[in-house]
Formats: sequence, C-alpha cells, structure tokens
Amino acid sequence: MKVVLDTNVLISGIFWSGTPYHILQAYTAGKFELVVSTDILNEYMEVIRRIDTEGDLAQRWSLYLTEKAILVKDVAVVKISRDPDDDIFINAAVVGKASYLVSGDDDLLSLAGSSPVKMINPSAFLKIVRKDTR
Repeated sequence: MKVVLDTNVLISGIFWSGTPYHILQAYTAGKFELVVSTDILNEYMEVIRRIDTEGDLAQRWSLYLTEKAILVKDVAVVKISRDPDDDIFINAAVVGKASYLVSGDDDLLSLAGSSPVKMINPSAFLKIVRKDTR
C-alpha cells in the first residue's frame, strides 16, 4: 500500500512517542510504502533541521527517505486546500497513486469528501496498518 504522510505525522513520529511513532515503525518495517515529492522531502528536512539542531537525525532521515521512499514529480494536479501549502501532499498522493494521505491537519482532513485522495487521521491509519499485518 502506498501512503503520503503529512509533515506533522512524520515529525511527530520522529521526535515523540504515540500514534505517529508507531506509524513510522510500521513504515521502517516495510508495512507500507511512503510516497514523497521533492517539495515534500524539502519540507520534511527543513522541519527536522529546525528541531534537531545537531543535524544527526536530519541526515539519517534524509538518507533513509531518499533511499526508501517512492519519489514522484511535483505536479500541480489539484488546488483545493484552504492552505495552498497542503496541496503538495494531495498532488503527490494523486501522482503516486497512494491509497491514503495521513494527516492530523484539519485543513487537509476537512477535504476528505471532496479530494481525489482518501484522507485519514493517524489513529485510523494505524488501525488499518495493524489490521493488515495480523
């Protein structure tokens, strides 16, 4: 299954415990494939560097994501989000034929009925991942 993770999910999973952490554990265990674009990777790395001032985590995650994630082109397929910066996630999901866009962002989740991509919150996605692995 292909999935796009909003930055808030990835960052929470790297730096804190809880549902996003378990989602990243499932990703690193090969339970799903992560779809990213260059714009998404850049946003991920920018936020990681802001939090991890030593740079060690940023470097490790940059290498891991570059090697393991499915990179798709940055193509403006849709422009439907109240926050135009969120469209990069929807567009990557469309281009990468992702099953889900996982986010805790209310702006993205509010588009669930009108988006060409299935939007889901982290808790609901974790249930799906755990169900698929039993």
